[in-house]
Parts: sequence; C-alpha cells; structure tokens
Amino acid sequence: MSGDFEIYNELVTQNCMSCCSGPVPDPMALATGLMELDGFPIHAPVHHYLVPAVLLTACRMAQGHPPEVLERDLALALERSRNVPGGACGFYGSCGACVGVGIFWSVITDSSPLSGQSWAYGNRATGEALLAVAEVGGPRCCKRCTYLSLASALPQIQTILGLKL
Repeated sequence: MSGDFEIYNELVTQNCMSCCSGPVPDPMALATGLMELDGFPIHAPVHHYLVPAVLLTACRMAQGHPPEVLERDLALALERSRNVPGGACGFYGSCGACVGVGIFWSVITDSSPLSGQSWAYGNRATGEALLAVAEVGGPRCCKRCTYLSLASALPQIQTILGLKL
C-alpha cells in the first residue's frame, strides 16, 4: 500500500481502538464516521482495511474482549489488507472491500489455509460480498463497496457468531 494512505490506516486503527471505552459500535455508523474524516479518500486501498477493522471492533466489543485482543486483531488485519492492491476490483475481479470481509473472518476465527469450517466461512463471506457488489455494477466506488460488504457480512455474523450488530 502506498505510504500516502498510511495516515488513514493509522486513523482507522486509532478510531477503532477509541471505541473500546464505549458501547458496542454500529459497524455502518463507525464506517461512515471513518469515511467522513477530513481528507479520507473516496477511492483507495484503505477501504481494504476499514472493512475488517470495523467488523472486528464491533464483534470483539460485543464478545467482551479486552482492548489488547482488538489491538492484536487490528494489527493482523492491517498486515493482511496491505497485500490487497488498489484496483484489485478491476484488475483481479475481486473488490478489496469484499476481501476485507474474508480478512475479518480469517482473523476472528483464527483461520489458516489448513483450517476446515473457518476456512469456509471466510470464502463464503467474501463470495457473498462480491455478489452484492456485482449486482450494482461498475465503475468502482470504494465507499459503496464498503457499505455493501459490511451489509453482506452482518447476517453471517449473527448466524455464525451469534452477534446481532
């Protein structure tokens, strides 16, 4: 990821960590607040991190985990999201915000390439997010895809993790 967007990754992390002292955030509201930060780019790879960061924040708080768990998870999600290049939607046919849903599932379930059911959760969730984005069509819009990805993940989170966000 370009160093130009690193400041926004840091802002996402800081804002997510600041939620630890309050009620469980609504993922859509948290995402909206982040995307409304001054200068936050409308189209950029930072959305590949924003999606798993928002979902991890809401889920870890709803599960009652201490801030250290969220901090660890956000670091892992950021590391993984940096491997999803800008323009992946058009050049690889896989929107980075949708891949962010898969990153969320892999982190929250501690999934790896050798995992069984948790491996399936991430792939299914990414696929469902991609289908939601494909229904709308192009061209790219990272904010729109962020909302669609989050919306597609919420029912799965309720079903699999038992969390109504």
